[in-house]
Amino acid sequence: MIGVFDSGIGGLSILSQLLRLKKSLPLIYLADQAHTPYGTKPRSFVRHRTTTISSWLVSQSCNTVIIACNTATVTTPVSALRTQFPHTHFIGIEPPVKPLARLTQTGHIGLLATPLTAKSPQLDRLTAQYASSLTLHSFPTPDLVIAIEHFAPPSTIRALLQPIHHHIIHLNIDALGLACTHFSLIQPLIQSSLPRSTQIYDPSSAVANQALKHLHLPPSASPPRFITTGAPFQLQPALHNLLSLSTPVESLQI
Repeated sequence: MIGVFDSGIGGLSILSQLLRLKKSLPLIYLADQAHTPYGTKPRSFVRHRTTTISSWLVSQSCNTVIIACNTATVTTPVSALRTQFPHTHFIGIEPPVKPLARLTQTGHIGLLATPLTAKSPQLDRLTAQYASSLTLHSFPTPDLVIAIEHFAPPSTIRALLQPIHHHIIHLNIDALGLACTHFSLIQPLIQSSLPRSTQIYDPSSAVANQALKHLHLPPSASPPRFITTGAPFQLQPALHNLLSLSTPVESLQI
């Protein structure tokens, strides 16, 4: 069984890639919508939620857990989870500094991130390891996460992106990474006002491919379960709009 979790609907970007590669998967998707967004919360709170949710997914026979949230991954080391749950395979999603370093021609790379991810020691480590000779520009965008979570209209999304786009163009950034899975859901809107020469890197597909390499699946898969710590109506529209699913949503208090 595969467990996938995020603070909200952002992790559906990874789930959609998983289902694109393999339509039938035994999985649980858990959206911690009672506590979204994570990116403006204290690090200790996010670590607690990540550990609590991971523990619950393991109790549901998930032998692979995908942390489909950059903020959760950079605040809760995957190595610590592997130590606590030694029989479970954990896959996180880090800010894509390494692929950005390969893409850039100008030496200026950008990262759309949550505030907690943008100021994390993990991001500093990745920058020192893969982009020490480059200039990394981080754009913390908490309002954008909230707007996506609540299905704000494109006009609202574009208004939030406008000052970021201005900085990207002014700073000669030619490689932009999406360091929050929510942003993967609006990639066309992000690209629409940027020069064609600005490449956007979305790590969702790479994470999905990595996950499938480590899976040992049964011959037939049970129907997926979709769970929210909020109210079912918070997750149901996302399943319909993003995955064309009408699967019932369970509510869980943990």
